[in-house]
Amino acid sequence: MKYIYGLNKSGLSLVTYLKSINEKYYCWDDDETIREKLIKTNFKTNFIKPNHLDAKLVDEAFITPGISLQDKKIDILKKNNIPQISPDEFLTQDEMEIIQKSVYELSDWYSKKPLNDILMYNDVNLGSLVQAELINVLVNFLKNFYMLY
Repeated sequence: MKYIYGLNKSGLSLVTYLKSINEKYYCWDDDETIREKLIKTNFKTNFIKPNHLDAKLVDEAFITPGISLQDKKIDILKKNNIPQISPDEFLTQDEMEIIQKSVYELSDWYSKKPLNDILMYNDVNLGSLVQAELINVLVNFLKNFYMLY
């Protein structure tokens, strides 16, 4: 049986897919309004909180975008060695390439005129000192943006 934690766009797509192939699943979202919305769409759904999950019944878990893999609520999955599909796997190759291209374009902001001249100090462009951290921030932001929207 599959377990879906998080019922945003990706989670709802998984529910729809699993229903279409008659795969049994449990799911949960901490937001009660999201669960109620799913019930109103006539989905017969088995809602189970992660900490009430019988791990012996689950062979694979989908942790949807927006849920941290460090979330204590999914410790039961880790403790029982249930394979977890990470949010990164919800991105297509095209989306990954767009993110990479966008990040490199945005992270090179400091080398453009007139900022390049303004940021120079002792032959060092001060903007270049924060490029690596900016890339990290932008990659994480854009990945979440693509996964959630």
